[in-house]
Amino acid sequence: MAAALMRFSSVRLLAATLSPYGVHQKHGQISNQRRQFSNTYISVEMDDATGVAVMKMKRPPVNSLNLELLTEFAISLEKLEIDRGCRGVILTSAIPKIFSAGLDITEMCGKNADHYGEFWRALQEMWLKLYGSNMVTIAAINASILYSELGRI
Repeated sequence: MAAALMRFSSVRLLAATLSPYGVHQKHGQISNQRRQFSNTYISVEMDDATGVAVMKMKRPPVNSLNLELLTEFAISLEKLEIDRGCRGVILTSAIPKIFSAGLDITEMCGKNADHYGEFWRALQEMWLKLYGSNMVTIAAINASILYSELGRI
């Protein structure tokens, strides 16, 4: 219970420092201290003033989770976890009106056994990194969401 309250308090503190215009509300200053890194399917923008990173999935048309996206997700999350200035991460989509369709079904048929093993290891690694993260994590779902997706959040 105490851990849940602490996490909730962290989310409230984190939300209080954010604004859609990059203004650090506590000090009323516009934040120009942004760092970015990007891969093929994941882009990350870190605001040093707030300690908040925005991690966006960018795999059109529906951000389906294939081996490459899962791997990039885990690597990006690990980079943010190592960054001592990062207090939280907002997970969202770079594709308007789409969050994610979930697992890419083409990863689960017509491949060899080694590929299946690699895919499931990447999926497990990504979820374990996300679940075990010390950062406050928020999913900013900027789209309609299917019931099956809702069960995974």
